[in-house]
Order: sequence, then structure tokens, then C-alpha cells
Amino acid sequence: MQSLAKKSFPITPSPTAPAADVLLVPGGAVENSMKNAALLNWVQKNAQTSKHVMSVCTGALILAKAGLLDGLTATAVSHAIDGLGEISPKIKVVRDQRYVDNGKIITTAGLSSGIDGAFHVIEKIKGRGEAQATALGMEYRWDPDSKFARAALANTHFPHFHGVDAQALSTQGDTEHWEAKVLFSKPASASAILELLGKKIVAETPRTRGPVILTPTSSSEIEWKFTDEQGSSWSGQGTVEPAEGQTGKFVVTLRLA
Repeated sequence: MQSLAKKSFPITPSPTAPAADVLLVPGGAVENSMKNAALLNWVQKNAQTSKHVMSVCTGALILAKAGLLDGLTATAVSHAIDGLGEISPKIKVVRDQRYVDNGKIITTAGLSSGIDGAFHVIEKIKGRGEAQATALGMEYRWDPDSKFARAALANTHFPHFHGVDAQALSTQGDTEHWEAKVLFSKPASASAILELLGKKIVAETPRTRGPVILTPTSSSEIEWKFTDEQGSSWSGQGTVEPAEGQTGKFVVTLRLA
């Protein structure tokens, strides 16, 4: 059964909806919504009469498709943030903020960032005290100056390993360093895992400028280097070791700095 998180539902905007103080554009599976001319026209029209417009997660893609983000700064959930620039090169994409306020239009990153953005809207309308009190009532630790932004973290430069039989053991770091440990069940040998890692790293490392240079250093280790789209240099290291007490399984450690 297809999960509700991934299922896309048809949306028919109401032509009689009253003018909104806050027009909220949620995210999710927005592929069909971005092709829905009636919906995009409705968003364009109501954005003109609303006092505030806020998107959450991939909802920013709908605002971008509606032409409302041209010439503005914007953000979105990490895995979809590159889509903003693909929709319009006139959008200045921001990766290191949980939400971006352009005055009237506010875009927020993924999920919990939408909560922070909502408190920010309350602050704009009712003042910081009301926003703080609302957060306390929800037992939510609101930090309007938080610098935690998923899209700015170093592991966004790891390729996606879709289709592999693996389990995350740990994943931690910051904007300049990251270490992830993963338990691999398949492929069933260190050499096959290294080969898979190498292919993924060379072909699928995101946001690079120029090629990814891969260097096998031993039968259980590889290293790689690349330059990101901002011109910063990165070095990575991957090791494969047999999992203790688990025959046929391997612990892969990936480090990036």
C-alpha cells in the first residue's frame, strides 16, 4: 500500500474562499500541484490579498512555480531545495536558515522549521511575547535565532544509497564535518561494498563543481576529493570492516570534512 506521505491527492481550490490573513502553502508530494494551473492561479490571486504568505517544506516549490519567489530569497526542505533554482534562476536559494522572511512571503525548510516559521508569523502579527507564550503553551523550545539548518550540514554531500540492504548505526556532525556508520547486509563482501560506494560517490555526489576524484587506498578503504558549488574543497574517507559477531555483515564508516 502506498504511504499517505508519498501519495499525491488532487487539489481543487475554492473560488469562494474568503481573503486570508495568512496564506499557508503546505508541502508533501507536490508534483501534481505544480502542474495544476487552477491551483497556481488561486495561490497567485490570494497571495495578493493576504497579509502574510508562508510555505512549509516543499510548499516553496508551489510558490516558486506560481512565480511568487522571483527576485526573493527562499528555502525549502533539504532534499528539495535544489528544485527552487531549477524552477527559476531568479530565486536566491538559502541553505543555512530554518526560515527566510522577505517581508510578506516567508518560506520555511522541512517539518520542524515550519513550526519555527509559524511562531515567527505570530511574532510579526502579535509580538515576540505572544509568540513565546504560545511556544510555552505547546511545551516547544522555540529559538528564533537557531542556526540549525538541515540543508547546510556536511552530510548533504553524501550520495543517496537507495536500494541497498543497510541500517544506519550512527550519523552526526556539523556544517564542516560528518561521520556516518552503516551496517551493510548486502553486498556480502568488503570488495563489493567498496565498489558500490565508489560508483555512488563518483556518479552521485551532489552539488559539486568539477569531477569527484576517487582513490582506493587498500582493500578495505577508499578516499575521495571534490569541490562544491561554492568553491570549498572536501575530503572523504570510507572504510569497510566485518561487523563484530554478525557473519556476512559489514560496518561501513563514511567521513567527510
